[in-house]
Amino acid sequence: MFKASEILFLACLGILLVGPKRLPEIMRQFARVLLSIRQVKAELEAQVSRELASIASETESAAGMSKSGVRQAFPSPVATPWEKR
Repeated sequence: MFKASEILFLACLGILLVGPKRLPEIMRQFARVLLSIRQVKAELEAQVSRELASIASETESAAGMSKSGVRQAFPSPVATPWEKR
């Protein structure tokens, strides 16, 4: 992900900006923020997956409805000669 020279540069920059005493505290806070972002991302992905699975199962059940089921749910107002009422 990062090269050694990039990590060294970021460490030196961090020491110059916040000082060597506060740098560990700042890094811990940054790590906590990253952890919470990852948890929210995982929860969001799980919720989207559940919703998509629900939609897929509803679609499959609707597509699996037979013609007779449709006729029973929505009967035609006029009887055709081959239908008995």
